[in-house]
Parts: sequence; C-alpha cells; structure tokens
Amino acid sequence: MGRRSLVAALLGLVVVAATGCSSDEPAAAPAPAPAGPTLPVPLGPADERFYESPATTGAQPGKVIWARPIGFMPTGMAGYTMLYWSTTVSGEPTAVSGMVYRSTAPQPAGASPTIVAWAHGTTGMADTCAPSKKPAGNEGPAAQLVVDSLAAGNVFVVTDYEGLGTPGEHPYLVARSHAQNVMDSIRAAAEIVGAGPNPTALALGESQGGAAVLVAAETAAQYAPEVDLRGVVAISPASHLDRIRREMDGGPYMGFTLMAALGYETAYPDLERDQRFLNKGGKDALAYVKTECIGHILETYANQRHAELGFDKLLGAADFRARLAENEPGQVATTVPIMIAHGDSDTVIPVRLSRQLVTAYCNLDTPVVGKFYRGLGHGDVLPLAYDDIAGFVQTLMAGNPVESSCANQ
Repeated sequence: MGRRSLVAALLGLVVVAATGCSSDEPAAAPAPAPAGPTLPVPLGPADERFYESPATTGAQPGKVIWARPIGFMPTGMAGYTMLYWSTTVSGEPTAVSGMVYRSTAPQPAGASPTIVAWAHGTTGMADTCAPSKKPAGNEGPAAQLVVDSLAAGNVFVVTDYEGLGTPGEHPYLVARSHAQNVMDSIRAAAEIVGAGPNPTALALGESQGGAAVLVAAETAAQYAPEVDLRGVVAISPASHLDRIRREMDGGPYMGFTLMAALGYETAYPDLERDQRFLNKGGKDALAYVKTECIGHILETYANQRHAELGFDKLLGAADFRARLAENEPGQVATTVPIMIAHGDSDTVIPVRLSRQLVTAYCNLDTPVVGKFYRGLGHGDVLPLAYDDIAGFVQTLMAGNPVESSCANQ
C-alpha cells in the first residue's frame, strides 16, 4: 500500500528551526504520556467536564484551553485529548475538542516537527460520535497516517469539529466552520508540543473533511497567516452539495441531507425559519438526527423521500441554497497546492464532482493534482492512494512545483 514510500515522504516534513529548541520544550525532550504538570498547558478535568468550555473571556483562535494525556498509548507514542478555541462562521469564539499524537523517541537537536492535521469524514451529530470519545488510536482510515507521521518524528492532530464532543450542535458540512477548526487544531497542537509560533503543516481530509481542507487551503492566508501550510490532500471531498442533496433523495444516503439541514441551521440560525416547511415527521427527524451517529441515521432514513417529511422545500429554499454555495470549495484561488483523490465507483459523492473541482481550481490558476482510481468507492481510496500522496508530499517538501493536472484539461 505504499507505506514505506509515505514514511519516507513524511520524514522530509521534519523542519530544522533557525534557532535551537530549549531543553524544556516537549518536542526536544519527549516522554511517554507525561503527567499533567509537564504539559505546557493547563491540565483538564478527568471526567466529562473536560468538554465544557470556560467563559470566552480572552479566547484566541488556536489557543489551548486545557489538555490531558490519553491513558493508554502504544509503545513509542504519546497522546493528548485537548480543548482549544476556534471560531464559528459568525465570528464568535467556540471551544473545540480534538487529539494530538507525538512520538516519544528523541528528536534531532533543533528540529521542529511538522503538524500533520487530519479532518475526519462523517461520524454523526451526537457528542458521542466525536473521534476523541472513541478508544485511543481508533482513527479509522487515518490510523496508518498516525503511525507513519509519528515514525517520521512529526505530530498528528485530529479535530472533532465544532459541536462534536462539546456542548452545542454540530454545523455538519459547513466547510468554513470545519476549515477554521482544522487550522486552529494546528495552532493548538503546536502549542502543546512546542513547535514554535510559525509551524509547518500539512492537512489531509476525507469526505466531509476533504471539503474542510480544501476551504482551509483557500482561507489559510487570511485566517491563520502564521501557519506555513505546505499543501492539502482532499480524499473523496464533499462538494456541489446542492446537486448531491437532490441525488440522495429516496436513496440509501438520504440521512446525509437531514444532517446537512440541521448543520446549516446550527451555523446560520436565520435558516431555522425554513422549518415551517417541515411536517411532524420532518421535525421529529431533526430531533432524532441530532442524537445519533451516522450508522443509525442512514439506516433509519434509507430510501425515504424528502417530500414525505417536507425537506424538499426546506433544502430547496433560496436562502438555504445560498448558504450551501458560500461553503463550496473551488471558488477561491490559493497558492497552497492541492491534491484531490477520488474513486470512480463512489456511490456517495460521484467522482465527476471532484473532476469538476479540479477544473474549477485550474480556472483559478491554483496548483492542483487530480488522482482518480478505477473501481474504488467512497471509503477505500486512502490506502491505495498512499504512493500518490507520498509523491505529492515529497514534491512539496523539496520546494518544487507540483505537476498540475491543469495541462490535461
């Protein structure tokens, strides 16, 4: 699956700082799952109060509120659950949870690790669906990325996203929210491991997270200018949401559109008035969706029609569609190189939508590489794309321009 080549590529992500790290920085003197006092941030509560943020006074995007060591980690790894500040789409501070992993092996003197950020795919809407509330190391398709990143001496960070794990609702598929959560997770991870004020970073995401990293690439220079975001990899990214919601009507994935309806109402409260279109079944569906993870949601609403619940009018309303358009990737030029990977047998997000994304970025003169895989579906692209991702990363870290797909358009 190209594991060795990806490890080699990630080895190139270790950046030697211009000045040496001081001896009390965790990155320079790693230790297995250190106790709270050795963390350079406050130690958080050991129970569920960990996810309850304090008052927002003095909140700064990317600032760690507190963290705590993950109790059990494989040999050679240390992990931390963290709570950090991020920003809603309306510009308000919000507490977001996540996890940070690092190697406990001694690192070269003066080395500052690159932060490898993972934006996860859809898990659901309830707090229990948050990655940080699952067993340590259970990162699904990103598990190998964690191992490879740490083997290379780098740091791996996973955001839960706003409203997953923490109080409040999750703004599902609102890519601007997720992009800010990703960039702030990089800032927070850098604070925990002592990576310095200008961390080098790479962001990878799948499905929901694929859209997040694309929008992160488009907005990073404005939102987090101190982060040196070298590139992003979007795997089966969610895009063209207005088309997808129509195609999912009456099919096995209808639950995704119910989640999107709730997520967008969370991010944009003005859309709540569109609930007037819903009948009792539709309102009950929203109440149910917010309490469940993805498996139950899809199973419960498989093959139902939007019109049966009143969602056809809600999702088709002009104000709702306008908010979807605001969160579409592929609309803003960026100098951050992008790789898009997608399987041509994807039945959740059709591959043609990612091909259109590549064209959109080409039209914006954005460096973009499109990789499309015969016979692969929605959730099985990452392992088989390892070699291509490795090549993309190696090119970036060597300071060379990527071989854009635009010449083939």
